[in-house]
Amino acid sequence: MPRISAPTLREHRAAQRARLLDAARAILLERGPDALAFGAVADLAGLARPSVYEYFASRDHLLAALVEAELPAWLAEVRAELGRHATPLDRLGAFVRVQLEMFAAGKHRVGAALAGGAVRPGPELGRAVAATHGQVYALVQPALAELGVRDEPAVARLVAACVADAIRQVKGGAPSAAVARTAVAFVRGAVAACVPPRAAPARGGAAAGPRPSVRGARTR
Repeated sequence: MPRISAPTLREHRAAQRARLLDAARAILLERGPDALAFGAVADLAGLARPSVYEYFASRDHLLAALVEAELPAWLAEVRAELGRHATPLDRLGAFVRVQLEMFAAGKHRVGAALAGGAVRPGPELGRAVAATHGQVYALVQPALAELGVRDEPAVARLVAACVADAIRQVKGGAPSAAVARTAVAFVRGAVAACVPPRAAPARGGAAAGPRPSVRGARTR
């Protein structure tokens, strides 16, 4: 029976796993993905190297676990910010802005560290990233549906791609506030341009309004 440092074996294993994930996160953010070796993770966590294999079968498995561990808090914060805005274009702007604010506050750095081809994903990391993307798109699609955007999945992917590139710009040293203003304005304008004109009524009545306007839209 292994020596445990918690009331139950389950709690002990959860604590050890969290300790390893904390160490892996620190190495990834401070030294980059190439430094994320099991020996380095074990050393920083203060555990024997074989202990890492009790929790993670491979480096790819460890990276997938990092992505999955970061996701719930990230989703909750983005959802909370979207809930503060009434109109769909305001929610789309908030979707962009809050992620840049989170990155600037150090809350979005695992995804950024793994983005841009820095890591070639194996099967487990690929599945974790795909699942994350699916949940990201799901945050955007209600606003797109409310606007009447055609091909919501494609537009949602483009909005998410804009966020990813804006984060890369900030990571490269561009001023966060300026990048946020530009990205929010770009997303609002691009999405508004994807809203088809509403069809005129079949009989009599006046035609419905034009595409939503972004003139004077807030970018903060």
